[in-house]
Amino acid sequence: MYTTKACLCIHSRYISLCVYNKLCMYAQGKKMWSIQLRCNITSVSVMDHRQKGFKATVLGLEDKTVCIYKDKFLVNQFSVPDVISAIQFGRFGREEGSLIMVTKG
Repeated sequence: MYTTKACLCIHSRYISLCVYNKLCMYAQGKKMWSIQLRCNITSVSVMDHRQKGFKATVLGLEDKTVCIYKDKFLVNQFSVPDVISAIQFGRFGREEGSLIMVTKG
């Protein structure tokens, strides 16, 4: 059994982030799938872009990368200069669909 770090709700299903670098999805209390990640998760957020009808999970990883997963599929991945300590997707001022990241360095 894994210890859960965080739990997100996407499309009435729960995505769980476990201590042992796993991304898991649960529906009605049953595990649907899980993905082994390459390093520890430092931050997590839900990417909900209503105008485009896109919902995904955004993960900040310890190896200075940001990964975007739609269900269990890796949609995009990019590198950042420092390790991310917090991440949030949403509205920033007048700008819709902004990804805000806070780094440790």
